[in-house]
Amino acid sequence: KMPKHLERFRNPKAAQQEQNLLLNVHHHPAMVITSGLYADIESKFQEFMDTYPRLPSLWIWWWCKCLGQGKRFGSMAMMALEMNDPGLCCCYLKYGLRSLNDQLTCLSILPDRLAGIDELKEQIQKRLFDVRETWLRLLDVCRIETNQRQGDAE
Repeated sequence: KMPKHLERFRNPKAAQQEQNLLLNVHHHPAMVITSGLYADIESKFQEFMDTYPRLPSLWIWWWCKCLGQGKRFGSMAMMALEMNDPGLCCCYLKYGLRSLNDQLTCLSILPDRLAGIDELKEQIQKRLFDVRETWLRLLDVCRIETNQRQGDAE
């Protein structure tokens, strides 16, 4: 069964009737969850940077690049969903998941000799896996909707 917040894709008249109740991109549950998790990741990493200011600059650049890409692709996916384009949402979520995998790889090569590094890795990995789970669920819903639209068109 299609989740309630995506029912508007099937019935445009119902979408017009519920126009005041529709979620916008900033209030969509997946966007709220993603934003909150990334804010927590940034906070934890900032604490770590304050403790260990001498991390390799190339590693820091790679981490920030991956983090920024993940956030950007997640936001773009939510905007695609807002524009009623679940296929485009799937594309952006796939890019976001690739970036998320890069973030996990980046964490795995962080030097183990630093005190407290294992705790930081564990905390950030938990948040990244939560983001992954959120995006995979949304990706599944969008794929179902895309397949149903293709079936209706035939």
